[in-house]
Formats: sequence, C-alpha cells, structure tokens
Amino acid sequence: MFNIYGITEVSVWATLAPVNLTRLLTRKAAQYVPPLGDPMPHTTLALRTTDRQLILLHPVPRHAQQSDSHNRKLSAQGTTDQVLTGQLLIGGKRQCRLNDETEPQVWRETGDLVRVVRGKVYYLGRAQESVLKVRGKKINLLEISNTLQACPAVNQVV
Repeated sequence: MFNIYGITEVSVWATLAPVNLTRLLTRKAAQYVPPLGDPMPHTTLALRTTDRQLILLHPVPRHAQQSDSHNRKLSAQGTTDQVLTGQLLIGGKRQCRLNDETEPQVWRETGDLVRVVRGKVYYLGRAQESVLKVRGKKINLLEISNTLQACPAVNQVV
C-alpha cells in the first residue's frame, strides 16, 4: 500500500511513500501518520514558512532554480534535526492543461500545511479551512457564504 499525494495542477501524483502496514494494523494505528513521501520524477517540493521564506525540501532541477526578489531559497538538506512547518509548494516540469496553461509553473501552492521532521514531510491540514479546490479551481466557502447572506432574499436559519 502507498500514500500518494498531489494536486490537480501536477496531474495529482506528486509524492509517493510506502505505508508501514505492520504499524498501521497495530493498536497504535491511530497514532501512525505516514509521510507524504519522496517527489515523483520531474517534481520538486518546497516549504513556505510563516515569514515567507522558501525552503527547498529536495534537490531542485535547473528550471526551478529561478529566484524572485521576494523569496530566499534555502535547502532543507542538512536541517534534519530541525522541525519545519509551513505551506507545501510543488514545482517541476509536469503540468496539467488547466486554464490553457502552456508553460509549467515554477511553484504551485497546494494550500496544505505540512511539517518536516527528520527530512520527512507530514500532512497537517489545510492552510485555510474555508478554501478548497475542485478540479484545480480554488473555492472559498466563506466568500460564498458572505455573498449569499448579503442577498436580500436569503434568510439565515439557525
């Protein structure tokens, strides 16, 4: 059994990790959280911290080594003793043809919070619980709710 993680914009499969079935089937199964795994070929991972630093989690291919003025790119290699938390970003050559995209994006925000412990990436949850993705499109549930409540014909029922 494998833990497969990804987002629509990179054809869903971005990381892959074997699941420890022995550990999963024991009494401590509720405490077992498999890591997201290693990136698939032509895929790179990064972590955006709360102070907006971009920390590279795995070796970066040449096309993704571009730097913009807002990001300081650091490598998580050598930080195995440090616990890092932030939003996961996926980069790479792979692309999905959403919105008539012709070039792969350098980094795509997943909207997911992760923790990196001893070089392994673990899923924590959504960065914003009110935002979800459907077929690669971001849907903000809070924005929809506020818009509906602002309509005169809509009554709030408690």
